[in-house]
Amino acid sequence: MPVETQTDPKRGIIHKDPLLAFEDGKLVMVVEHHFENVPSWVEWDKDRQIVTITQMNGDLDEAKLEIKEDCIGRLEMARNLLLVSLDVSNDNDERIMHSVPILIRT
Repeated sequence: MPVETQTDPKRGIIHKDPLLAFEDGKLVMVVEHHFENVPSWVEWDKDRQIVTITQMNGDLDEAKLEIKEDCIGRLEMARNLLLVSLDVSNDNDERIMHSVPILIRT
């Protein structure tokens, strides 16, 4: 019996806008989304105004995220963020949090 292998990453869409907050030098992003795998890093592209969340298996999930020009400087100084998402391991609205690196493309 052949074994299924995934060679190309899956591309998903995050339908609800993420919430991004800065507090006391910390950066937090909340997304109403179930990730099938563990988030590995977050990347925001200024030109596209898109945030991409890459998972450990290479899958990508993207959402529109417009950030005001006066906030981009603080975002560029961040190296990590706390990513809060829906916990895929259960059927309720519990959240799970990951500390992940963030890359900013300007």
